[in-house]
Amino acid sequence: IGVRLVGSEMCIRDRPWGDEESIANVGLHEFDTVVAADVLIGGWAHTHRALAETMLALLRHGTESRVLVAYEYREEWETVADFQDLVKSLGLCMASEQLDEGPELDDDFFLYTLWRDASSSVGHTCVA
Repeated sequence: IGVRLVGSEMCIRDRPWGDEESIANVGLHEFDTVVAADVLIGGWAHTHRALAETMLALLRHGTESRVLVAYEYREEWETVADFQDLVKSLGLCMASEQLDEGPELDDDFFLYTLWRDASSSVGHTCVA
């Protein structure tokens, strides 16, 4: 989904991952922050490369830009591990934090923050 503020209005459009024309229509490297929620799903690892490449294509160049990915753990750590390996192979840094959902819900929610590190290279451990 692509979101753009136009004056005081917000425009939201469905954007398929990995589609270069859709990315160009939203804005190549035009966003300081890209937000994704509930997009890492067990059994759908074949979509992760298109997802990660789309996030990277939308993200503005520079070390201050961020991708925020919210994820609910569903007994599928392999899905997250594969995604982490993939984004690192694309030159992105990644940090995670477990979110406290209060006493009503299990604390199975995580926020992953991805960013470009000017000193990073494939295999480099990034510093937040």
